[in-house]
Amino acid sequence: MKIEFNSFTLFFLVIIFPISLHARTYQVEVLIFSNKNSISFDEELFPELQSLPDFPVNNLLKRPLDGREETEPNLLPVPYQVLANEQKKLNLESKVETNPDLKIIFSEGWNHGRPEGNEFEYVYLESEPISIFSTENKLNFQDTAKLSEAFSSPTIAILQGLVGIRVSQLLYVDLDFVFGSVNGLVRMKESRKLKLNELNYFDHPLFGVLLMVSPVDQASDGD
Repeated sequence: MKIEFNSFTLFFLVIIFPISLHARTYQVEVLIFSNKNSISFDEELFPELQSLPDFPVNNLLKRPLDGREETEPNLLPVPYQVLANEQKKLNLESKVETNPDLKIIFSEGWNHGRPEGNEFEYVYLESEPISIFSTENKLNFQDTAKLSEAFSSPTIAILQGLVGIRVSQLLYVDLDFVFGSVNGLVRMKESRKLKLNELNYFDHPLFGVLLMVSPVDQASDGD
């Protein structure tokens, strides 16, 4: 009888533990920055994008309807809800804002829902749009002509793309970003196995990404 009980206990733990892992909601914190000295990479060749990838925009970040950010602990997470600074575990801006050669493009934290199984759950990110016809973007005539043909609107985002995570026995992240630099449109695609609560750096010669994933049930424990 004892052997049967121990076997049942082991079976229960094997089945329930992965389910509880999958059922967690995770919060993601991301900061994306560009290198102001990217002009020094003029001689380096990057794959040239003629148009934007067809990014799915099913999941967009949500902000409070009344415009006020929630400052209470993140205990009842809403999928894709933007986090207030008080709800984040990191102050990512402090890691780059003191470097005069780096410029913050995008910085946000959000609840990523409950990814599970073998499929990535993606959220679409987009920075503020810029006019492709303005002099501020420093694009030459040929670049502007390409962009005007590739996009239906005379504006593009400095950065847009996807962050996906999935959880099976391990946690994985999948990034796909397009960055409109002074060197033209460049793309970063990378998948990586992550550890929870660990800051990760994804590098491109023209821009970089800092990212951390943490379970919500540990987001406000002060560690």
